[in-house]
Amino acid sequence: MDMFSKRKIFSTTVGLLLLGALMMTWLPLALAGEETTAASTLGYIDYSRVIMQHPDTPKDNEVLKAEVEKGKQEYIKKSAGLGDKEKRALDRQIRQRINSKKLEMLEAVVKKIQPVVKSVADARGLTAVVEKRYMVYGGVDITEEVIKKITGK
Repeated sequence: MDMFSKRKIFSTTVGLLLLGALMMTWLPLALAGEETTAASTLGYIDYSRVIMQHPDTPKDNEVLKAEVEKGKQEYIKKSAGLGDKEKRALDRQIRQRINSKKLEMLEAVVKKIQPVVKSVADARGLTAVVEKRYMVYGGVDITEEVIKKITGK
């Protein structure tokens, strides 16, 4: 390798190192400004907790308990004399019916919670709200505010 090539490689390497050093000092400062803005406009909520605190949940739980008991009685009545395969099919059918009822009631509660979440988020100036378990860092927890609006307490 001649002297010119070595000098070119050296100067290119030094240039890249300087660029890297500059990026290492500038980039965190640039990202810090964006991170603060993103964190202050992002909210999170513990949806499970809000659902458990919703006034309709105790009533829905009672309905589900009754549905499970009805399913047990139906299984006892209909399974007599059935083979294993038929018993499993009956059990699956009853469980699907109970799960459908549970999902239907859950969707009704969620539909009542969503407008409250939106109103709290709008009042706080939040542009998005995510489930708490998906939040890694930052954000504003609006769980308590939503629960207070839903329960009136």
